Amino acid sequence: MAAEEIERVIVFADHIAVAMKRPDANGGTERNLPFVPTVPLLKGVAYVSGQPPKLDARDRNALLQAIARARKWMDEIIGGKVASFEAIAEVEKIGVRYV
Repeated sequence: MAAEEIERVIVFADHIAVAMKRPDANGGTERNLPFVPTVPLLKGVAYVSGQPPKLDARDRNALLQAIARARKWMDEIIGGKVASFEAIAEVEKIGVRYV
């Protein structure tokens, strides 16, 4: 089961539902996989540090800019505007590992 073949995944308390983009050999498009969590189920925030966030305004802006660049690059890859991460690295004049 390749990632390109999966439309969506929904995790339930007792199983994982995987919806496929195309029908399988039996004509089905959804598979239900048994699932038993090994840790207690938690709702909401699982952990909150007692410390205030250590992200100052400059670091926050740098992080937001990096996220925006990554989204732009993914849109370009998915939309077919560029062929690979290597092509993005070449255009941006940065290392492939950074992309």
